[in-house]
Amino acid sequence: MNYLTNHVDAISIPGVPVGGQQNPRVFGTADGFRSGREIVGLLTQPSVVDRRRVYDRPVTAFVRALTGSAGEKSPRNDFAFSYRLTTALRPFSATAPAHTNYTAPNLTPEETYQRSNLWVRALAMQATTYELSLVLEWPVYLMNNQTRVGNNRKVFRTLINAGLATTNDSRLGELHWMQPLGFASLP
Repeated sequence: MNYLTNHVDAISIPGVPVGGQQNPRVFGTADGFRSGREIVGLLTQPSVVDRRRVYDRPVTAFVRALTGSAGEKSPRNDFAFSYRLTTALRPFSATAPAHTNYTAPNLTPEETYQRSNLWVRALAMQATTYELSLVLEWPVYLMNNQTRVGNNRKVFRTLINAGLATTNDSRLGELHWMQPLGFASLP
C-alpha cells in the first residue's frame, strides 16, 4: 500500500458548512505523503450528516497510473498517464423516509408500529452501511499553467458494511478507515 505514495500528487478535501464553516484542506507534493495509510485515510472522508441533511465531501486526488511502462514508474514523472480520482463516502439507507415516518398523520396503530420498527432497523443499518463512489476522469494535463481534465469518465459504486474508524494525525488532521465488522451466523 505504501507504493501509493509514488503515484498520488495531491489530495483536496472540501469544507463543510456544519457547526460553522470548516475550511477546505489541500495536501500536495510539498506535504509528502509518508504512507499509503495516510492516502487512504484522506480519501475516505465521510459525508457530514446534520440532523436533516447530508453534506457530501467529495475528496479529489490527482493520481498517476499504477501500471504502464517502466519509464512511467519513477516518482513525480510528468509524462506518466494521470487522472483525477474523486471519492465520496455516504451513509446508506435503503428505506425511503416516507416509509419510516411513524409520526405521519392519519396512521393506524398497526402502521405506526410497523413504521417505528422499520425506522429502528433503518437507523441500525445506516450506522454501519456506506456507499462508496469512485469517479475517474482522464487525461489530466497542463494548459496555460492550469490543470485541465479531459472528457473521459468512469464511475464505480459499491456498498460497504463496516465501522468507520477515525484518528487524528498531527500533520494531516482527521483520517478515516473502514474496519470490517464481525458477523455471526444464526441457527
